Amino acid sequence: MYGKKVESCFHALWRCSAAQSIWAECPTRVSKCSSSATNVLSLMGALFQRLDREEMELVVMVAQRVWYRRNKFVFEGLLTPPTCSIKCAKESLDEYRSTNSMNVASLFRSRVPILTRWPKPPVGFVKLNWDAAIDHSKKMIGLGIIARDSSGIIVASKCSFHPYVSDSTVAEAMDA
Repeated sequence: MYGKKVESCFHALWRCSAAQSIWAECPTRVSKCSSSATNVLSLMGALFQRLDREEMELVVMVAQRVWYRRNKFVFEGLLTPPTCSIKCAKESLDEYRSTNSMNVASLFRSRVPILTRWPKPPVGFVKLNWDAAIDHSKKMIGLGIIARDSSGIIVASKCSFHPYVSDSTVAEAMDA
């Protein structure tokens, strides 16, 4: 498992015993698919022919977790149980599906478009812009700051997370 020799992406994602231990836990027909594929492209083609859309969405998420698990082991020496990879893949898929089921167009229609142009600072000066985002459900705020010179070149930036405050003005002032 994850030996010292160079391995192909196909081996790491599909043929490797560590990868197979994850695919065996996958709750789709993919675990029962024996493919004569010799590379990732032919494997995906074979799976597209056998599986429906929902199963393929899960396959993509599981493949990402197989790769993530491999890298955690290779680079950090950490090996998680295959069931953890499947659980994370399902959670990612639920989040993906939830996001894609939102009516994004209605979110944009509710906003009044404001056209503004960023005015450059004078030569020799730097302009700071910052913004805050409040996640009420997670009780956290995220802050971002960017500094640009008179040419518009980014000279510094920062992003940070802080405990929840309900007032956006207070949130924006936290990193100012």
